Amino acid sequence: MVSQANGVWGTAEEVPGTPILNAGGGAGVTSVSCALGGYCAAVGSYSDSRGHQQAFVVSEANGVWGSAEEVPGTAARARRI
Repeated sequence: MVSQANGVWGTAEEVPGTPILNAGGGAGVTSVSCALGGYCAAVGSYSDSRGHQQAFVVSEANGVWGSAEEVPGTAARARRI
């Protein structure tokens, strides 16, 4: 993720929590939405240890990104496919 403040972009960093989720590699953010500066949400996908694509969500509050979390129910769905 990368944040912008006062017209200046910061340094890109890995989304917190994705190293744990991303056992199969290939994680990436696909969409970001911000209601106010410093308050955003992002969604993306990653490959689990079995190579199944899973969805994650992560939010930013007061300019600090939280840890990415699996979207509830996506892992169970992937096991059925």
